[in-house]
Amino acid sequence: MSAAEGFVDGMRRVARRGFRRSAIIQGFLALVVIGYGSAFGAICEDCNARPWMGWLFGVCIAAAGLAWGVFILRGVLKRRTPEGNPLNLQFAPYGDPIAVAEQIDREFAGETFRPRHVHVARSWVCFSFKAHVMVRRVDALVWAYIETVKHRWNGIPVGTTTQLMVWSRDRRSAAMPLKKQAAEQALLELRAAAPWMPCGYSEAMNQTWNDDSAEFIALVDESRVKSVADLK
Repeated sequence: MSAAEGFVDGMRRVARRGFRRSAIIQGFLALVVIGYGSAFGAICEDCNARPWMGWLFGVCIAAAGLAWGVFILRGVLKRRTPEGNPLNLQFAPYGDPIAVAEQIDREFAGETFRPRHVHVARSWVCFSFKAHVMVRRVDALVWAYIETVKHRWNGIPVGTTTQLMVWSRDRRSAAMPLKKQAAEQALLELRAAAPWMPCGYSEAMNQTWNDDSAEFIALVDESRVKSVADLK
């Protein structure tokens, strides 16, 4: 990493590295599918009576692998354009991507972007996990809480993970996989940056959000107005 690298440049670098790793893995798997499809007709023991069926299935499998490979390639090429760049897509709802990037750099001046770490400033929240990046304005957030996700394999519990969930007023959610202690620390930082925002989960809040998110947002806005007035 260059000593002169800015916060947003670091975020772009991390996102590129995560996407490159994902694209390589998916590309390898696509090649495996193509190879398996190409050889299916020769290795299919159940197709001796109708060899043409084995070759037909093989062609379909190989075609699926080829389509997967084309999809991966298109994704790589799209991400290289300004319109398809994942950070620009995150910045776009808040204005010109270049201007937004400059604002974020100013707020996080001197801070190095780290993956799987929730970066909270006065106006911005940034996070990345693998090939995914998340950027939100603090004043756009309306709810944050920690969620425990139970994982199952064929109906058998195989463990749990923790993630920090945030919802914004455009009704978009963002899940940030974190260790429990890191999630608790990030929630404290979000509470400090947005004291008007509900930080925590309850079934009543979830019911209100699901039934009438507009009412939920209105209540948060009332809390925000009161919080700003108390600071004056």
